[in-house]
Amino acid sequence: HEVLPPYITRQRWYRGKAKELSSCAVTDWCKLGASFYVLFIRVQYDIGRPEDYVVPLKIVLGHASQSLAREIPDSILALVKTRRNEGILYDALMDRASYDILLSAIGDERRFTTQQGGMISSRSAALFEELTGGGHGERSVRKVGAEQSNTSIIIEEALILKLYRRMEPGINPDVEMSLHLTEKSRAAAIAGVAGSMYYRYPSGEEATVVMLQEFVANRGDGWSATLSALRDYYEQVEHRMARGETPPVIDRLSVDVASPAEPPEAFAAIAGPFLAVVKTLGRRTAEFHLALADEKKNPAFKPEKATAAHTQQLAETVKRQIQEALTLLGAKSSVLSPEIDADACRILLEAPAVLERVGAVASFGEKLGYLIRHHGDYHLGQVLLTEKDDFIILDFEGEPLRPLAERRRKGSPLKDVAGMIRSFHYAAQTGLITLEDKKAGETGTRESLLPWGQAWYSWMSNAFLGAYLTAAAGAPFLPAAEFEFILELFLLEKVFYELQYELNNRPDWVHIPLAGIVEIIGINKTGTRTT
Repeated sequence: HEVLPPYITRQRWYRGKAKELSSCAVTDWCKLGASFYVLFIRVQYDIGRPEDYVVPLKIVLGHASQSLAREIPDSILALVKTRRNEGILYDALMDRASYDILLSAIGDERRFTTQQGGMISSRSAALFEELTGGGHGERSVRKVGAEQSNTSIIIEEALILKLYRRMEPGINPDVEMSLHLTEKSRAAAIAGVAGSMYYRYPSGEEATVVMLQEFVANRGDGWSATLSALRDYYEQVEHRMARGETPPVIDRLSVDVASPAEPPEAFAAIAGPFLAVVKTLGRRTAEFHLALADEKKNPAFKPEKATAAHTQQLAETVKRQIQEALTLLGAKSSVLSPEIDADACRILLEAPAVLERVGAVASFGEKLGYLIRHHGDYHLGQVLLTEKDDFIILDFEGEPLRPLAERRRKGSPLKDVAGMIRSFHYAAQTGLITLEDKKAGETGTRESLLPWGQAWYSWMSNAFLGAYLTAAAGAPFLPAAEFEFILELFLLEKVFYELQYELNNRPDWVHIPLAGIVEIIGINKTGTRTT
């Protein structure tokens, strides 16, 4: 009660930051190795359901603890005192030896008995041996910088060990989809699964604790690569503007596979090699969806025809998301800047027509296309750009705040397509914000470059979508009709989710989803709908 709450609540993987923690308890634990323990923690809140977390801990005593304490002050839970010595209790994932223990446990498929249940290890024999060489000696390890809902460690530049901090009974979609694609098609743009560890609750239910995957050498995630490309793009744009050049024409999203929209030569010249990289991403995304749709037996992955019940539920879900965001926008519109407030007012006035349009999807039924498993939280941060300008798709957990059963639900893969298109818009706008911050004191930077940013977003989105549709042509999961309308539906769902998030967390960024909404629903500056 004294040690765990302060430690847990300051971790990035802790999801309850917006709630009031009322109690914290150890529900189970076991010993994995010398001074290495795994604790299973249950956090109770004043309102809402409790949450379970995995906390690996280690104890070190004597002189070694003093130097370690200086290295990892934020990972210490408590000081430890014995009759003969003093030391620290700390996060075991800060200790390299811990990974050797976990890796050896998976390699040997060990089982551990906890106080209430157990931990079970398993491995993919061929892939595990291929990536480890069968050896169990000490290995080099390094921690992946970003930490969200899990902690990831790269081992010997061959494996990546992912420990899931938030534990939920049931099949983890990240492991489930990664395993399915590993067995189904190694050609798909995913990292193969080499092993895993599960916790078995006293009830018999299981929850994933660890997944061991193939590590693919890369140049970083798609988000950082895109921002780097945008820095070069905006730098070239400034030189062209100085020569009096005007921004390229902006085109709407093109869904015509037979005659895809091609960017003007002037834009292609400024965009450079990154235009081809985006087309590769579109193709890999389609191949990912095709691999998920290629299943005839496993009910968890077998495609299903969309029904009237499904499209009715989809319409209600999107309308609810839009209404929640609009309610929040109306409540906070008085504190928005005049320019942003003008967009907000136009959107609020257009809201009834938007909701009516969304409601029309309820009658689509089979026209939506087959429903398949898909990513569910797809954006530039969920792909890795390899050293060969190719992509690896990762993190199939879905939107982390949604229930696990909902994240495993089948749906239209156009939700993923819309998520990536919205990510291009965010990247273009973030690049402008970064440039404006860099040029602090210079007025009009964002305004003058905005048309060029809109052109980049427009043509990169078309490049991605064109490559996707070419690779997925004829797939049963593509809508049989009203493709543009259905894609717009998912774009609206995503952009209103972004609006709600920014209003609650980053008010200074509200202009990005507002601009996205204006563009998607086609309102001009006078508040009139455009075609």
